[in-house]
Amino acid sequence: MLRYFAERGDPQIGRDLAARIYRSAETLKSFPHAGRSGLIPGTREFIIPNLPYFLAYRVNEELVEVLRVMHTSRFWRKETTQGS
Repeated sequence: MLRYFAERGDPQIGRDLAARIYRSAETLKSFPHAGRSGLIPGTREFIIPNLPYFLAYRVNEELVEVLRVMHTSRFWRKETTQGS
């Protein structure tokens, strides 16, 4: 994401966007099941407020593992979770 915006001439947009996503993801520390059940079994999806992105993640005991930050126009596949 940072590289994408940097290549288009405005790296600050990428930094601001990454910071907003990171701050939203902090919610999962206190509320790991805040997201909806994911399309892939064993995963969850957390919508980033006011942005067209969501976090694909899974909860393992006390650990929240973010698998991907995805744009809502994209479909993520099972390969994302393999080997992680």
